[in-house]
Amino acid sequence: MKSAGTSLLAAALAACGGSEASPPPMNPWLATVTVGGSTQSVTVTYTSAGVSPTSIMVASGGTINFVNNDSVSHWPSSGLFCAMVGQQFMQCPWLNTSATVAAGNSAQSSGTAAATPATCSLLDRDHPPPCGGGGGGY
Repeated sequence: MKSAGTSLLAAALAACGGSEASPPPMNPWLATVTVGGSTQSVTVTYTSAGVSPTSIMVASGGTINFVNNDSVSHWPSSGLFCAMVGQQFMQCPWLNTSATVAAGNSAQSSGTAAATPATCSLLDRDHPPPCGGGGGGY
């Protein structure tokens, strides 16, 4: 037998057009960069489907090349970005590009990977995730 709370939840979900709660879709422009390993130069590609690869390993002192094969611009950046208030919290400043990478163009990270191992978020300032997490659309 269902409890009153379960029945209310089911009714609320049905009213919203859903049958079960599901997590928000992940932002296709988010990736994780780990400093470690032996690859000195890594290429990250943007397409209409998102960024690839989403898990990136680069050696200390290495660089990342960003290729934009999409029809819209992308601005690779490190950190956590809050789209609603426009605040960015830098994690790995060397990962940033100095400006938006226009469709069909490429750019390189502004510096080289840190000497100490680190894990950084790679986001797209032109398509930031919403405040409060890594999920959601742009």
